[in-house]
Amino acid sequence: MADGLEFDVETPRLKEVIDRLKGISPKLATNLRRELRNAGEEIIAAQRKELSKRPPRVGSSERKLRLITPKNGDRPYFAFRRTYQPGDTREGGVSNLRDQIAAGLRTRVVTTSRREGVEIKTSGPRVGATNMARVWQAKQFRHPVFGDTSRWAVQFGQPYFFGPVTDELRDRMRQRIIRAVDDALTAAGG
Repeated sequence: MADGLEFDVETPRLKEVIDRLKGISPKLATNLRRELRNAGEEIIAAQRKELSKRPPRVGSSERKLRLITPKNGDRPYFAFRRTYQPGDTREGGVSNLRDQIAAGLRTRVVTTSRREGVEIKTSGPRVGATNMARVWQAKQFRHPVFGDTSRWAVQFGQPYFFGPVTDELRDRMRQRIIRAVDDALTAAGG
């Protein structure tokens, strides 16, 4: 899904292994898929832990003259831009959005002719056409105050998706995947 967040762990010949297991015993293929989906539990737990924290409030802001380098290759120029500093983190409030994003985190097994692997993804809750999981991933974003489009507020996001996924967690997920495939092939008799 183009508007969701995802990353995958490449697994060689996963489609071939699952197709062979289906021929031997469909139950073995089902069990392997279940184990592959469970391989991402540790990463999703780290992402949910990050989502359980409250991001800081915007404490102060100031206008600074900054060098802007356009991405389209145009000449760089100077312009005033507002920068925001983090303030305190308050307790309480509504964490419904963070709860919805955390509930949408999934591990998915992909075995198509073009792609194969184990993905961790979220499509997140939507407000209109906006995917709030992508918005919350940003360092900061603007939103209308209580839906009033004449008043806007800046809010810090919470980069929760890629940040907690360390190389160590990826390696452990890869090892769980390899172990699950090996166990399935051993149960199938080779």
